[in-house]
Amino acid sequence: MFISALFFLGINTIYIFFTDKLYESNAVVLPISSSSNPLDNIGGAGLGSLLNLNIDSSQKTSFNPDIYPLIISSKKMSDKLLNKNFNYNNTSKTLFSILTKNKSFKDDKNRKKHFDKVSKNLRQKTINVSHNQFTDIIKVSVTSYSPELAKDLLDSIIFETQLINNQIFDQKEKEKLIFLKSRLIEVKNDVDALDNSLVDFMEKNRLNINSPLLSLEKDRIQRELDIKKSLLISLTQQNELLSIQSKDNSSILYIMDPPSLASKHAHPKIFLLSFFSIFLGLLSGFFIPVIFDIYNKYIRNSNIS
Repeated sequence: MFISALFFLGINTIYIFFTDKLYESNAVVLPISSSSNPLDNIGGAGLGSLLNLNIDSSQKTSFNPDIYPLIISSKKMSDKLLNKNFNYNNTSKTLFSILTKNKSFKDDKNRKKHFDKVSKNLRQKTINVSHNQFTDIIKVSVTSYSPELAKDLLDSIIFETQLINNQIFDQKEKEKLIFLKSRLIEVKNDVDALDNSLVDFMEKNRLNINSPLLSLEKDRIQRELDIKKSLLISLTQQNELLSIQSKDNSSILYIMDPPSLASKHAHPKIFLLSFFSIFLGLLSGFFIPVIFDIYNKYIRNSNIS
């Protein structure tokens, strides 16, 4: 048992000596939900319903928190990180070069194949993310060859997550602005047309303006004009709000615990591996002689018979 334990402990020591030491950086973030759609803040019942816009009032300037773990562990994220430069051993190089240890490739096809493999390994093993659906808190951890690299990599993940979020919502805001601008032109034309109609009506009927039928017609045109003017004011306000919102680059992730700088390596776990190797060695040392004894007795019985 003693010899077996020493043997397994020796194998464990060789493994620990030759394996890469990995350091872990951890962060805790919380997605920030903004207020409801600004369309519902204008004009009482909401300009969105007045304009019959198919815009849900629950839309935010950030995704549902459930989507952020998917963004963090997505291929788009890992590919962006691999092409990004990081400081490692006092030199700036891409993460792909760091992880492949400056390996050279025969051609672009071979490099692309290896790139996809490293990208998959990065999002499945290097980056770990968990989401608490009750509190919406997201925990992210990254392992790398140095404490500084792990921390820088986690900082980049948080930054890139916000960029991806903003890119998608920037596109949505542009589409809303285009729609609002077209509606502004339409409503402004309607206001001008109704203004002209009212002026023409007054000029043609100035002598009979006290007629009940003419008064009703004048009131009808005036009411329609007032509605269009109110709508024009509301659309102008909404256009200004969306223009300001589209330029808002505020963070959508509140960093509760910033990326940490590891003081000791997370892998290999020397104590745990040593304990396991000694236990396995003792267990093997106990059972191997018993197995050999049973085997020898079986051989002897076979020879006698």
